[in-house]
Amino acid sequence: MVARLTAFLVCLVFSLATLVQR
Repeated sequence: MVARLTAFLVCLVFSLATLVQR
């Protein structure tokens, strides 16, 4: 499902942003 893929991408980007902000 597209919604599921989008949610996965958002989670991934959020995690990446958190790591970069450290």
